[in-house]
Amino acid sequence: MSNKITEKYFTQKDFSLKLQSALAVIIPKTKFNIQKEIWRGIIYDKDKIGSIIFAGTYKNKPAILKIQGLRPEIDEMTIFEKFQKNNKSRRIRLPKVYAGQKWNTKNKFGFLILERIPLKNIFLMPLADKKQKQMFCRFYNEYRTKTVAQAWWKNDLCTKAAVIKRLNNWTKISKHNKCWSQNIQGKRVSRFEQILNKHFEQIPLIFSHGHLSANDIFINKGKFVLMSNLFWGFRPKYYDLTFNIWACLLRLPNKTSSLQAIELIEDWRENYRRIPWVKKQNDFDAIFPIMLLERLTGSILVDLCVGRKNAKRLLRLHLQLFDYYSKDI
Repeated sequence: MSNKITEKYFTQKDFSLKLQSALAVIIPKTKFNIQKEIWRGIIYDKDKIGSIIFAGTYKNKPAILKIQGLRPEIDEMTIFEKFQKNNKSRRIRLPKVYAGQKWNTKNKFGFLILERIPLKNIFLMPLADKKQKQMFCRFYNEYRTKTVAQAWWKNDLCTKAAVIKRLNNWTKISKHNKCWSQNIQGKRVSRFEQILNKHFEQIPLIFSHGHLSANDIFINKGKFVLMSNLFWGFRPKYYDLTFNIWACLLRLPNKTSSLQAIELIEDWRENYRRIPWVKKQNDFDAIFPIMLLERLTGSILVDLCVGRKNAKRLLRLHLQLFDYYSKDI
């Protein structure tokens, strides 16, 4: 089980329309002092808002208020509780929770008040230097062996079914937004389906943070602090490692060549091979390119099309990368 976010594209409304009524409940109850809005969680389109985050103060301490309008399968407060119970790492943590309320059918929202601390990204995308890549790999080994060494809840899907469901949803969104071309998106979806049918029965789902990018890993007082905690759940093996690369690829300058992008990918892959946990696996080189293709397929269908202007050159780059990494699988 995992929280479904993009799958709610066709059902999620604009939660900002209900924001004032939510604040009318939260502010008197908590005395949170809002200073400014800092984030809106959208599902591809700016009118499909699922969450809104404010900076402010709580009991005279710097704090963050996150209001969750999208109904989760697993409430974020529950995820925080499970993290505290299962995390064995002294170097990885989540923000402290000051107050909160789980999503409920009466209010149709939930909220969390979290500590607001000075944060430094593990690196600034799209590029990381040698030391930053080594730091990411040290973090990943700690996370994989001490934070998610054991799953926090039971899995209820097989890998192939999970990926097919995501692929079908992306395709539906792409067609709905008139981003679909049979010769562009359709051709790559057909190729990915061939790869899916050939290989995905052998790829396990493992418990992971589903949004493991440099924008969600911060350093504070020698510890790694994780954000985007609604996304914990089961993902195909190495999904989290390719997610980090995918997030960088989406932020490359338009002038980036395919050779430069491949160099970025391969340098990350070489660093990943040195991670002690990865070294103990015998399937990294077989699965890594398949999971990279899964991420590239999502970009080709939705991330570089839906609600994204002036992305034609970056889309072309992702198509080139897809063709390059799919040719020998």
